[in-house]
Amino acid sequence: MVMRFIFQRVQIKNIFIAFVLHGLQQIDEVIECYDQAIARFQNHKEIYLEKATYLNQLYKFDQAIKCYDHIINQFPLDCNVILKKGQSLISQHKYQMALELYDEAIAKIEKNLDLLIAKAQLLENLHLYDTAMTCYEQAIKQFPYKFESYYYQGEFLIKWNKYIQAVESYQKALQYSPNNHQIYIKIITTLIQIQRKAEAISLFKEASLKFPYEFNIQIILFSQIIYSINLFEAIEHQNLILRHDANNHLPNLAKGIILDFQAHKQEAIEQIDKAIILNPYFTFSYIEKSKKLIKLGKSIYNIYEINESIECLDQALLIDPYNSQIYIEKTNILIDASRYAEALICLKIAMERAQYDENIVKIQAQTIKNSELKINIIECYDEALKKNPYQIELYCCKGQVLFNQMEYEKAIKYYDQAIQMNPFYIEAYLQKANQLQQLKQYDQEISQYDIAISIDPTNSQVYQKKDQKKQFNVLIKELNIIQIIKKFIYKKVGVLFHIIAEFLSIYDKRKEAIQQCFSDEILALINDPQLYHKKASLLLKEEKAYEAMQYYNIILARFPEMTKSLRFKGICLFLQQDFRKVIQYIRLFSILDNQSNYSVQEIIENF
Repeated sequence: MVMRFIFQRVQIKNIFIAFVLHGLQQIDEVIECYDQAIARFQNHKEIYLEKATYLNQLYKFDQAIKCYDHIINQFPLDCNVILKKGQSLISQHKYQMALELYDEAIAKIEKNLDLLIAKAQLLENLHLYDTAMTCYEQAIKQFPYKFESYYYQGEFLIKWNKYIQAVESYQKALQYSPNNHQIYIKIITTLIQIQRKAEAISLFKEASLKFPYEFNIQIILFSQIIYSINLFEAIEHQNLILRHDANNHLPNLAKGIILDFQAHKQEAIEQIDKAIILNPYFTFSYIEKSKKLIKLGKSIYNIYEINESIECLDQALLIDPYNSQIYIEKTNILIDASRYAEALICLKIAMERAQYDENIVKIQAQTIKNSELKINIIECYDEALKKNPYQIELYCCKGQVLFNQMEYEKAIKYYDQAIQMNPFYIEAYLQKANQLQQLKQYDQEISQYDIAISIDPTNSQVYQKKDQKKQFNVLIKELNIIQIIKKFIYKKVGVLFHIIAEFLSIYDKRKEAIQQCFSDEILALINDPQLYHKKASLLLKEEKAYEAMQYYNIILARFPEMTKSLRFKGICLFLQQDFRKVIQYIRLFSILDNQSNYSVQEIIENF
């Protein structure tokens, strides 16, 4: 007994020291600390598990797998360790090895539901749907009284768009776990998707009375309203719950959200205030009130509501000062009010208190960019990376910023750094490929797709992207813009503008752009007013006012709703010295586009 106590004390001490060192980012010392504990207690699986978890966080999956293998050698029937090893293999995209691991374990361990579900989910991710379905059916056959067997089958059927069968699976799951509110939510949302609204409402009433304190059940009514369920019936139901339990704050909050959706903003705020009085420690209520105040402020153009909204979030932060979502909500309000300096102060505090949320850093960078404040965005990422050196997304974001600043070599280095940290992070290769394309390094660009494919040969999207890029690169080199449009845009103008931007950035020749990107054949193929406008504006820059005017005439004839073209046609006429028609078209533009009615003198002064 004494030896066991000493063992536990030493074990806890070593793990605690490792935890402290991890916080100080002393990586080698942390691993050394785990190794010391393992040296003293070589057969204790908890220490190996802690070390493996830490190694996974460092993307050192092979070393983590060695820890799992050591435990499996001692405890070959430990299902949890086998599942953890499987996840490490999946993180490396070693799907076949993970599948073999699960099959071996299923053969050794009789009737283990977790292993069957893990195997089925892996098969599902590999798009082997029929085999996955067989695996779920095997789980149901072996464990007919376990709700998980039916629940995960329902999840699978939803992804396969088999909603009716999914509802049946969820209903069976509910039979074996009648007090599971998550199953109610799944059934209700699925019933809405297949337009069985009456059943959804009936089940909602049953669930909300059964779980009056489950916020997810209450808030699902908001989804019901979106799908045209009667507002008064919904509010009446909430009133029934209020009478059922007068101290429950959730119905007030749900009712407030419903009223807000129906544009009853003031009544919505009153309901949320009642919810706050009943439970002043539920931060979500403060966030919702803040949103409603902002909407009210915008509707009546009153800055008071903006300040009150910020005060509301400050109250929430007093309750939960480490909640990154509250900081983000407050920052968004300050940004909308163009109070950038205050927004950055808020983000700085958030970085100190909720430093593991990468969204804070991204918002911080975007805020600096929009504010035009003299603050170095790169320094923000550097500071964030000091605190979170293993957040790979931040390296990619920093690479993007450096690329935008035309620091191309530095940008590529940061993508390489992300890849070095986790060579299995496919997104880094794809982002690097995009940057290499901008640098016209087409062969190296394609090689990034090849590496990604070698890591995950089952990823069909990477194959597709590689094929498109290869075709695009051949055509762009040949300046075959017509073929590019036919192959890649499918009449989507946003993609076309991207192609044109590529063309202009590579060649920077306005005349060639007019001839090849905006030829009459392309304009007829796309038939989009924005495309005609783009060509006309380029012609104006070339001082070809008469030719530009012909394209504005086409816009006005085919797309009369594009009233701004009247103003541009007026500019063309002005450049041709036809002042009488200038006044006619500018006045027509001012009437149709809800502008003030220009006088002749104002038109002359403006031009």
